[in-house]
Amino acid sequence: MKRRYLILAVVTILMLAGVAVGYSFLSSNENLMRIEEAGKEFEILDQTLASKMQVYTQSVMKNLEGAASAISTIGGEKATKEELMAVLTQLKERGGYDELSYVGTKNDAMSSNGSTYDVSFDPYYGRALNGDSTITKSGYLSEEDDSYMATVPVKGAAGITGALRAKLSATAVEGNLTISNYRGREVILLLNRDGEVIHVSSGTDLSNTKTIYDVFGKNSDSRAQFESVVRQGRGLFLRVDENLTVEVFGDGPYYIAYQGVSGTGEWGVMMIMNEEKLFEFYKNDAVSSNAITAVILFLIALVGAIGLGIYGFFETRSRNRMYNLAYYDEFAGTMNINYFRKGVNQTLTKSNSTQYAFVLMGIAKYEYLRDFFGENEISRILREISQILKSNVKRDEYFCHNFGEEYDLLLSYHNRDELVARLKFLEGSLEMVNKSEGGSDKYALTFRYGVAFGGADAHDFDTLMSRANMAHMEAKGKGAGAVEFYTEKMQSRIVDEKEIERDMYDALENKEFLVYLQPKFNLSTGLQAGAEALIRWMHPVKGLMYPGRFIETFEKNGFVTRLDMYMLEELCRRIKVWTGKGYRPMPLSLNISQQNLLNPEFVNDAIALTEKYGVSPNLIIFEMSEKVVVDNMGILNKIMEQMKDHGFVVSMDNFGTGSTSMNTLYNVPVDELKIDRKFLLNAEKTDRGQNVIQSVIEMAKRLKIDVVSEGVENKQQAILLREMGCDMIQGFAFSEPLPEHEYEEYAYGPRARDNSVW
Repeated sequence: MKRRYLILAVVTILMLAGVAVGYSFLSSNENLMRIEEAGKEFEILDQTLASKMQVYTQSVMKNLEGAASAISTIGGEKATKEELMAVLTQLKERGGYDELSYVGTKNDAMSSNGSTYDVSFDPYYGRALNGDSTITKSGYLSEEDDSYMATVPVKGAAGITGALRAKLSATAVEGNLTISNYRGREVILLLNRDGEVIHVSSGTDLSNTKTIYDVFGKNSDSRAQFESVVRQGRGLFLRVDENLTVEVFGDGPYYIAYQGVSGTGEWGVMMIMNEEKLFEFYKNDAVSSNAITAVILFLIALVGAIGLGIYGFFETRSRNRMYNLAYYDEFAGTMNINYFRKGVNQTLTKSNSTQYAFVLMGIAKYEYLRDFFGENEISRILREISQILKSNVKRDEYFCHNFGEEYDLLLSYHNRDELVARLKFLEGSLEMVNKSEGGSDKYALTFRYGVAFGGADAHDFDTLMSRANMAHMEAKGKGAGAVEFYTEKMQSRIVDEKEIERDMYDALENKEFLVYLQPKFNLSTGLQAGAEALIRWMHPVKGLMYPGRFIETFEKNGFVTRLDMYMLEELCRRIKVWTGKGYRPMPLSLNISQQNLLNPEFVNDAIALTEKYGVSPNLIIFEMSEKVVVDNMGILNKIMEQMKDHGFVVSMDNFGTGSTSMNTLYNVPVDELKIDRKFLLNAEKTDRGQNVIQSVIEMAKRLKIDVVSEGVENKQQAILLREMGCDMIQGFAFSEPLPEHEYEEYAYGPRARDNSVW
């Protein structure tokens, strides 16, 4: 009995000791817990606000740049007031702007409501003329008209032709600066790089504060540290002990977080909250209550480990909440780029022999899907894609939704064929997303892939992502489902493209672009019947460059429109010289870019050049590729009719490389059809090939369309084409493209008649 009482006494003492120790431990550590938990969540919430603002501003700039392209399409400064107003009104409504204005190069702005005003006061307009896009809070109609405003350059064929200025809704901008976590007890500010307050949460008066740095004491260490971070647009979290100079913040200490907003070039988001207010809220809502503390103490005394388990539960819940804020993309229902970066770097640093590939998977026509079907449908698509990818990735593989159309994946692989097969298998599952319940069957969901492989020269996240992005840009120029692998040539090509863009205007000014002419021959007479103009670039450093080296770059940046007009003027100039020498005039053909064909002023500009040099329009043949004609048939039919009305000859180039049907030709007003060389190769090999080309020629004849066969390689092919009724040929068998002076000798020199097919 005494032994039992002794054991009970010992247990009682141990319980009391456990309660005392547990109470003392929790009391001393409760404040530390609050500091750690509150600080982490406070910092993450500020980063979240900055991310929301970044996503919003990126969306605004992307939409406004698209609107600038639309303004450029109608001619910018050359457009009439009515045309500008109509387009501006449409773009304003589509973009949801408070106001939208186009500004020419002479400070004259036209608003979508028809009013005009001078913008010489606006420094951001000047920056736009230098190629910068900005989003800021500045004067819109005058220096005193303080508004949120986005400004982008409008780029035309001749370079920057003006700027587009959009007045943004303050509600839309400032709506990104609200959170519900602290129920309005926090102060949220939007700052520029000089520390000036652009916006502050309601109920906070900082009207007497010139910059946010003034809320600190003059000799405050926190001020110097904070000012450095703000000016550089970086991020910072501080617990400041000294009292701030503005009474609205109350007595210190304070929690202060700042995060620069990427993309705006000027903004950052700042949060300030009195520590006492934060702890009151956090204690009530997040850490513990007296009842929970009592239960924990009692359980520690009885069992010990149970108390640690309860503490672990709250710790895990808090960590999960912060984890989701930092790593989860709620819109797409999956992990975000922060999580992906962390996982990729961890995997790549492991010492194993597994090979990994970084895959950038882009949704084709994403902007069309978003604009046409709306954000809800896009979110559904992204969530279903996320689920499919989640069920297909293995251990140590990762994926995330990065931004907009883009998913990033890190996949293990044994060889390229296996990797491609896996991507195609994934694509088969992904293409069914729009067939699921609630999905639309009005679109085909397709993807393009850029792939970069890890290795000795690419073992970090940033290198792999950059290379995968280059490969994806290459895939964008290919068809649906295209898979492109990064090569060193892509890096070299990007450098080469930058150098080409840097030199192109000087090249035009210095007449480094040369006209080469390839003769065309009439099959009935065997004599020359004209020539096709081709371009070469005699670069002072790179040497003679063929169009495959630079035309694609010019098509992407719009410079091709200026090059077309340069070539057309050179042809008119040569025709004038040759006719002045008494030579027999022969038509010259020129391939016109899609951008010029869709320019409503192109035909008028072409007429002006022929009139300038006194050249008859029927000596100019405008060639346009089959694909451009088919893709833009509704618009181009009118333009082709306009060309023909003014006497120009219209030719469809590369016939047979696209999807033109026989019936299509009945509706296309062309004068000439150029048959691609692949038709001729098939005609030589099989009777069926001959029947096909014979049918094309006969159909063209019924429609009174002349037929030219390009790529003729020998006299036998020429004989075959003549027997089929083809009108003209061109090819290296009879003459390669010649520089102007050599062509003149070839076409008009003493031995010109000897240069014939027969």
